Amino acid sequence: MDATENKHPANIYAKYENKTAREKRNQLLKFRKSHAFVIGINHYPGISAHLLSAVPDAEKLAAVLWDEQGFDQVWLIRDVRGAEFR
Repeated sequence: MDATENKHPANIYAKYENKTAREKRNQLLKFRKSHAFVIGINHYPGISAHLLSAVPDAEKLAAVLWDEQGFDQVWLIRDVRGAEFR
């Protein structure tokens, strides 16, 4: 094995470093299309105490799936009520 053929597991992604996240994923996984439906709800009707981080967490997750994991489509829903969602 010469110096260019380092097969150490830590370097498994080295040959993909110049590719986009979507191209990397497509080469490493058998799935060619990835979709995510992310919902964050801070305010539930009829409950006086509300959550603080559900919506920001959903936004961060959606960003990671899109930007870093190369998902083809990511839908993000924030503080939707049942009637609005239907």
